[in-house]
Amino acid sequence: MSFPIKRLTPIAVVVVLAALVGYALNHRANSAAPDGLIFANGRLESDRVAVASKVPGRIVEMRKQEGDTVTTGEVIARLDDTQIKPKVDQATAAVAALEAQLKAKREEVAVARKEAPLGVAASQAQRTRAAAQAEQTRRDANRLANLKKEGAIDAHRAEQAELAAVAAATQLDQAERQLSQSKLAIDKVAAAETALGALEAQLNAARATLAEAQAALDETVVKSPGNGVVAIRAREPGEVVGAGGTLFELYDPNQLYLRAYVPETDVGRLKLGLAARVWVDAYPDRAFEARLTNIANRAEFTPKEVQTRNERAKQVFGVKLLVKPQSDARLAPGLPGDAAIRYNDSTPWQAPKS
Repeated sequence: MSFPIKRLTPIAVVVVLAALVGYALNHRANSAAPDGLIFANGRLESDRVAVASKVPGRIVEMRKQEGDTVTTGEVIARLDDTQIKPKVDQATAAVAALEAQLKAKREEVAVARKEAPLGVAASQAQRTRAAAQAEQTRRDANRLANLKKEGAIDAHRAEQAELAAVAAATQLDQAERQLSQSKLAIDKVAAAETALGALEAQLNAARATLAEAQAALDETVVKSPGNGVVAIRAREPGEVVGAGGTLFELYDPNQLYLRAYVPETDVGRLKLGLAARVWVDAYPDRAFEARLTNIANRAEFTPKEVQTRNERAKQVFGVKLLVKPQSDARLAPGLPGDAAIRYNDSTPWQAPKS
């Protein structure tokens, strides 16, 4: 006896609908977070540091590939230095020449500083003696001239006294000229000191030029600013890069975080420092410890790459979950991950279920 299809269709529809409802309820029960936990998903990210060239030039060596580890101060690239090295050599020679001149000038000034005052003192003493001698011989000559007029002495003696007075006056004149010359030496010391200062200024300028050229030469050797991993190798040998041009982008594997999104209905339960667990596809059976370090201060629509079209229409808050550094697991930016954030310490950990 056949069974009419029209009578089976309503029953089949009921069975199918019941099965779908049961599956949906079961799926929702498996994917919903228990009280005390908030589930979220996203991708691992890390703040990046751009390593750039401070001087323009042609790249002659790129020592690292993407994924390579680097350490602080490690040489990771080199630029052509053939145009900078001659400037360093020229500046070095200029500094050496000025240092030699400055040394000789300092010795000259040191001697002049010592001898010039002594010369002035000696000339002053000689002038004093000459002045006294001139005064005395003039008095003697005048006295003998008077005695000659009175007929007390002969003319020869008076004439000798006059000649002595003239000679003493001549010696005084020479002593005064010598004193003037000695005083000019003091002025020359001052001029030499001024020249010495100018020479020191030239040397300082030459040293600054050398330091600038040496710094430019040093910058042709590019070193890593810290420990990390190469995320992007932006250039290749032979390329010409301008000052400030990026050569590499690095990230710190110990500062990885999961950027996830929490529905606005759950954001009130969050606070900085909450413990979290992160699961990534590369290690599906392992939970990585994490901590909530950032909560966005404004809501946004779920990014397009996350969840379904309906989920993307919901308002969410972005959060950052800093993953505890691991020595036995290689995590990297870009890996998708699921997270559980615990706001009740008594709630046991549970991995999100798809």
